[in-house]
Amino acid sequence: MSVPPEIFDEDYLYFYDELFGPERSDADADLVARLLALEPGMRVLDAPCGEGRIAGRLARRGCEVVGIDNNERLLARAREQYPAAAFELVDLRSLRYEHEFEIVVNWFSSFGYFDPETNDAVLAAFARALRPGGRLLLEMHNPWHLARLIEAGGGRSAYVVERGADLMVDRASYDEAARRSRTERFIIRDGRVRKLEFSLEQVPAPQLVGRLRRAGFPEVALFGAGGAAFEPAGPRLIALAGTGEASPRPQVSLREVTRDNAHAVCGLVLAPGQERYVAPSADTLVDGAFDSRGWVRAIYADEQLVGVLALIVDTEPARYMLARLMIDARHQGRGFGRDAIRLLAEHVRTLPDARGLETTCIPGPQTPAGFYRALGFEDTGRVEHGQDVLQLVL
Repeated sequence: MSVPPEIFDEDYLYFYDELFGPERSDADADLVARLLALEPGMRVLDAPCGEGRIAGRLARRGCEVVGIDNNERLLARAREQYPAAAFELVDLRSLRYEHEFEIVVNWFSSFGYFDPETNDAVLAAFARALRPGGRLLLEMHNPWHLARLIEAGGGRSAYVVERGADLMVDRASYDEAARRSRTERFIIRDGRVRKLEFSLEQVPAPQLVGRLRRAGFPEVALFGAGGAAFEPAGPRLIALAGTGEASPRPQVSLREVTRDNAHAVCGLVLAPGQERYVAPSADTLVDGAFDSRGWVRAIYADEQLVGVLALIVDTEPARYMLARLMIDARHQGRGFGRDAIRLLAEHVRTLPDARGLETTCIPGPQTPAGFYRALGFEDTGRVEHGQDVLQLVL
């Protein structure tokens, strides 16, 4: 287990009481209730519930709430403070509920305690616990923001909580390849110093959407801090996932960039960390405007603009190069890039002497080469301007 039980001891309660006073907890519970459109009588599972601050407040609203945690100290406090809710000693890895709840709440970075396979099993257990049409609300750090914060701090960031003369100091680092945060916690209390360590899997928005769908949640909507629209650079990531039947898949199309949509295309946002590998959409439009070989198209899902691509057409000899593919960070992980490539390949097949579609990828930890290989692109062994050349045989 990457988060040892001693993290949630008396020192945890001592310092987090400062962070989660009544005002903050009331605001969190209000946000949970608003995003889920909670009504009295709904059966809710809060997993894990900690000391019960969310579970207890939802129970006060008339919901039938069960809070679970594997820490008896926290549960004892929850039972004392919030008698309107039921609290049970249960490990997330051994959930056995079957279609018992309308709502599951996983709040304040309580996902990612284990290895990826076990974390996925927890998501699947949440889905099984829900009745048809049930919903999961999951709130966590936005890994893109966390990685940038740590990068700006030279590879580590520090967070300090003070209570009188006592301190809790978290020093965090981020393993981008493993997508895990690693935290050293220093407790300085009553002249005593302790050091604890824990690690969390950090799942970026696109991957979280995909994993929720595979776990049994075909409907996923993302929000940012306070329930606002999700922003790639924002500090929090909230997923509202439903078990109901999936909505019809949006129809992806490639459309000409015109005066009417050019400004919106320029407003497309890269995910943090992708700037090294993909140029901004405004650069794509400028490059296309001044290159007679360029074929630039906006990518739409139904009527929603989600990305942009650029094809370079050389005729003598015939060569067709995907020079740019960008999907807005808020729409990644939904298959729109894959559908856009399929449509582009269909277009290229209509062009003279088209035998292949090429693209180039900058090597690195977030290179899109794996994405292209999954779509049938193969390594050519060639390198151009420091970038690997891949080809899709048409």
